[in-house]
Amino acid sequence: MADKKNNPADLPHLNTDSRGGLPLDALDGRLVRLHGWWAGLRAEGRLPPRKAIDPLAFRFAVGHVTLVDVVRGGPEPRFGIRLVGQDSDLRLRLRAAEDRKPGFVDEIDEPETRALITGTYARVVAEADASWARRDVVIDMRRRIYDVVWLPFGDDGTLVDVIMTGIVYYQPVR
Repeated sequence: MADKKNNPADLPHLNTDSRGGLPLDALDGRLVRLHGWWAGLRAEGRLPPRKAIDPLAFRFAVGHVTLVDVVRGGPEPRFGIRLVGQDSDLRLRLRAAEDRKPGFVDEIDEPETRALITGTYARVVAEADASWARRDVVIDMRRRIYDVVWLPFGDDGTLVDVIMTGIVYYQPVR
């Protein structure tokens, strides 16, 4: 588990993900536990269904969770934001346009942020498996260091309908 008392810039594995060798247990303990809860819902390698999402089961991380619907119907899926945890930076991005709630990722004003999130969600949909990362990025001219997990859910067990994102920042989001 990561030690948040240390300087975030000194954390190992900055800008590394699960495909690049970042071990799951290097992440914040709440995210490791959230992944464990999700993995326990899988049956024979199939995705857990949407109805398995029970906030009481992950109350230890509920403020760090965002739920995103995968909306199909066009050439590329859109990602509709259903719920944004109170500790999410995404909440700040949606606050400016109340009429956008719940909103879509492709409506985020900042092009770099929109591209990063859309590309990540598209990869999760294509791979239909959990992934995680520790990122050190500059968004809106502010440095963000965070751990994140992406957990797909699918009612038919193979096609991703919902992506649960758990994110923990190493610096407060303002």
